Amino acid sequence: MAANHLSAGGVAANGGGETASTWLVTPEIEFQPGNTLSFYTRSIWSTGGWPDRLYVRLCTDADCGDVGDQPDDVGGFTTTLLAINPNLVADIDPTGQAGYPIDWTPFTVTLPDSGRGRVAFHYHVTDVEDFFAGVGHNGTLAAVDTVALRGNARCPFRPEAVFDDDFERVVDPRVITQNADVETIVGDITPSCFQAPTSWLRRFDLAGQHGLSGQVTIDAVDFGIDVSRSNQRVSVRLYSIARGADLLWQNMTVIGSALVPVGVDDDGIVKRAAVTGTVPDAAAQDLVVEVNVEPYGSEFFLGANTAPQTGPSYIAFPGGLCGLPGAVEPNVEPTDIGPHYPDTHLLMVVHRADTADGAAAPLQ
Repeated sequence: MAANHLSAGGVAANGGGETASTWLVTPEIEFQPGNTLSFYTRSIWSTGGWPDRLYVRLCTDADCGDVGDQPDDVGGFTTTLLAINPNLVADIDPTGQAGYPIDWTPFTVTLPDSGRGRVAFHYHVTDVEDFFAGVGHNGTLAAVDTVALRGNARCPFRPEAVFDDDFERVVDPRVITQNADVETIVGDITPSCFQAPTSWLRRFDLAGQHGLSGQVTIDAVDFGIDVSRSNQRVSVRLYSIARGADLLWQNMTVIGSALVPVGVDDDGIVKRAAVTGTVPDAAAQDLVVEVNVEPYGSEFFLGANTAPQTGPSYIAFPGGLCGLPGAVEPNVEPTDIGPHYPDTHLLMVVHRADTADGAAAPLQ
């Protein structure tokens, strides 16, 4: 599966004489034996100056969200799979060993046989050129196109454009959400229960709201994290429920689940969970997504914001020790948060599997 859209790293964002460090990171990949990653790249200058350099780096540590803070840092991407023009030679070289190709040239790297991780394209050029200031000697642009993952891994690349010609975000038809804003997290607006398990839920009317029919297969869920006070794991579960049925635990059938590590550095981010499940018939059944945290491990608050939503946000305290404000009894069953916290709209995004090739959620 390939992502057929041009990306380019260059020196425009850096002052002359400084180091250019630009990253393009893939979504998480579940590695399998025989996996390879291929791509095409080229520069725009030939001999005489301004050489470019591109590293292909690998991270297999946690969620691989760290590329460091300084230009020479690599964060969790400590394995170098490929270096194109590693010594910044000002020449043309289709092999990438002593120069950079100026025509579109394919390269391929071999990925691990197991585990999870991400691959990064790292444009790293020292002493960058500022023509007008007469400072620096290196760097123009390195373009990357047609990135393809081959082998048995589930492909995380999207076949559609991320942006249209006017740089307006294109809506991915595989994305299911009730949130108008799927990126912003507003702090301190989500309730939780420290003494007992807490579940946050959304119910998706696949046929009525999203125009789906037949089997609907899910392969990833994004959820916001407001606060995680320790390194812990949360459960992400998928359920089917008959359309029109009351949102009660006894009416829901588990169709998929996953344990997802979250950490103290995840506050304020949107986390992706690789979780798979199939709703047998969208015309007859809705999808329910639950994010659950166990008690006493450490406080965890699901991310939310105040942007409009097209369906209610729900919460439940299965342990029976907590209740929403004004509740006569503990809220063991899923309960609409709205009457109690009208500005708390839980951030959840569901990704359908690509029916053509089983591709995972899109690059974001």
